Amino acid sequence: MKKLAYLLLVIPFAIQAQFTSICNCNIDYGLKSYHTGDSKMKFSDESKLVIKTYFLIEEETAIERDLGEEDYLAAIAYLNINYNQFNIFFKYSGFEFIEDIGDYDNNYYPDRINFRIQGIDGGAVAGFPNPLNIIITHQAFTNDQNKQFLIAHEVGHILGLRHTNGNTSRFLDNFTTQLTCNSNQISSGNFPSLNSTSENVTRDETDTVNYNADETGDLVTDTPATYFEVNLCLNNNSGTPILEYLYSDEVVDATNTPYEDIDVNNFMVSDNRIEFYGYNTSFTEGQGIRMRETIENEAIIQAILTPVSSLYEPYKGNYYVAGPSNPDDKPLFQPGFDYKFVSAGGQTPNGYQIYNTPSDYEDTTFVYDSSIILKEIDRFSLDLDNIYHPNRSAIVIEQLEDQPRRCYHNVNRAISGGKIIKFNDGVLNGNYTIIEKNSSDINQPTLIQDLENGLYLIRKQYNDGTQEQKIILKQNNN
Repeated sequence: MKKLAYLLLVIPFAIQAQFTSICNCNIDYGLKSYHTGDSKMKFSDESKLVIKTYFLIEEETAIERDLGEEDYLAAIAYLNINYNQFNIFFKYSGFEFIEDIGDYDNNYYPDRINFRIQGIDGGAVAGFPNPLNIIITHQAFTNDQNKQFLIAHEVGHILGLRHTNGNTSRFLDNFTTQLTCNSNQISSGNFPSLNSTSENVTRDETDTVNYNADETGDLVTDTPATYFEVNLCLNNNSGTPILEYLYSDEVVDATNTPYEDIDVNNFMVSDNRIEFYGYNTSFTEGQGIRMRETIENEAIIQAILTPVSSLYEPYKGNYYVAGPSNPDDKPLFQPGFDYKFVSAGGQTPNGYQIYNTPSDYEDTTFVYDSSIILKEIDRFSLDLDNIYHPNRSAIVIEQLEDQPRRCYHNVNRAISGGKIIKFNDGVLNGNYTIIEKNSSDINQPTLIQDLENGLYLIRKQYNDGTQEQKIILKQNNN
């Protein structure tokens, strides 16, 4: 990915980072306080909520900015990595080229979140002109420093989250007592510009006069009271830069209480100065609860949900059924999950179970062995061509459940036999020996391990009439 440069907004103690406008939010639902984060929720016991997503982009922009499907898949992977803790999931449903990114009326789908990628520089906006649109600059995909934050931040708005500062802005003033950041003396900084909706610091619910965290700010009580563009320090003392709130007892709320422990790494921070990538950005439990309750209470969000079974469907490619096969046409699954493809469709008293196409999501009657893993994929892997469903296996998505699903055991693709061709001179020439193998021998897991050192061509013959072959150079008995 490319990294782009931005105009710096530098104050003496601000981190040396670059960004334009983070976002605007035009969401008119979710403003009531469904939940303020003052009680706990065991998210793993809650229903799994799967949200459909889609990308719209002008073809010229995609070419100019070098954007492709791998970028969109990486974005959805990042959403899943950060939202799955709340039992909230995202299904990648593809992308399309459109002629005019500003043609909102004719390019909008009400059953999904629409990511509209703009070719111009800038930030992002959630909910304009329709609540399910996220208009996002190309930098969200091409700048490694902020791409992940922007996408997760804007989806937070779609799911009912406000900025943690609410509507509290700031003004610049001098400190009576100077502050210190990395041995630098700081004489001036930002102070909150308070208003009737500003959130007070106290979290003492018995303080009926000053406690207002459940009805002001971001309406979530486990996020600290804050304001726009708090004073920051990028602490380099430990060797690894740590983004920290720079505390001053002169920076106070409406009750003259100093702002303490402001979470500057929260996804819903609103700040025009900093790049958030790499600073352990996160959501709080209260924000997770609020997003879940927004989904469950708002009809417009209910309309973009898709069944859990959709996550067990490939986003691209097809399962082989019969006839000639195309090796490039395999069922590919979106990144962002921990996958295990376990052995399935095994031997039964009446023979092997046959699933020439995958079994239904609800069907768990097939034979499987979870101890035999044919393929395992880490949720951080972006090796997209390797995230496919192999024959004779079922899918386990660890973020969802341990139960294998979608058994695929295609006997039309079964191996009928094969050959091992050894090149006696160690080079590809006419001096070779052919060793015929039956269907059992050619499919032994220790086939290569048992070979002597040398150069081989291993050819497998399938009973659909196709062949598969690969060249192996066996050395040092490995």
